[in-house]
Amino acid sequence: YRQKTGKTGMYKLFGTFNNSTSEMFYPNTQLGTVQDISLNSSNIYLNNTFNSQLGDALILIANSLRTGYSFMQASDMVAHEMRPPISTEFARTVKEMNLGITMENALGNLAKRIDSEDLDLVLTAVLIQRQVGGNLSEVLDNIARTIRERVRIRGEIRTLTAQGRISGVIVSLLPVVLGLVIYVLNPEYIGLLFVHPIGKLMLGVSLLGQIVGIIVIRRIVDIEI
Repeated sequence: YRQKTGKTGMYKLFGTFNNSTSEMFYPNTQLGTVQDISLNSSNIYLNNTFNSQLGDALILIANSLRTGYSFMQASDMVAHEMRPPISTEFARTVKEMNLGITMENALGNLAKRIDSEDLDLVLTAVLIQRQVGGNLSEVLDNIARTIRERVRIRGEIRTLTAQGRISGVIVSLLPVVLGLVIYVLNPEYIGLLFVHPIGKLMLGVSLLGQIVGIIVIRRIVDIEI
């Protein structure tokens, strides 16, 4: 009996040691999920900030081209005169061209790093101008004017839909907050929802309705420009 107990204790000890080492060397999936969410949020913030700076950068490039600068020199002006993240990205593009990478490939790498339809339009105009010629400064002025107008309209739409977005948040959080208040005041009263089959069915239907309502409200207030 002592031998069996000793072996069982050793097995538990080694099992605990293996679990602890596995937790040490293999992070759980929750940590990975948090990291993914943080990375996605950083990418969204980077793209939004870049798009807000793109109009001013195009004006600076167009003015530099009028004074006789090349496109590479104008891009270097953006890297030195403007703030991150657009200055960092253009500095990296200029550095790639200085290292011998062609302009087409360097601009393609910039488009891969930044997910922006406006940037794709600008790069397409630059590459077409290099092939067929034309007044690039005038083209960039027109694109900058379009981008600024789009940013202005997007801001107005966001202001007009603010009430709908706030209403969606309130409607989504109201059942949760009300359920917590009732649980604190009378746990037995709301506890039937988690025990009785009909209560579980009601919770499932209400949760499904909440999800559908959130999706519908987001579709209504999300206006593409």
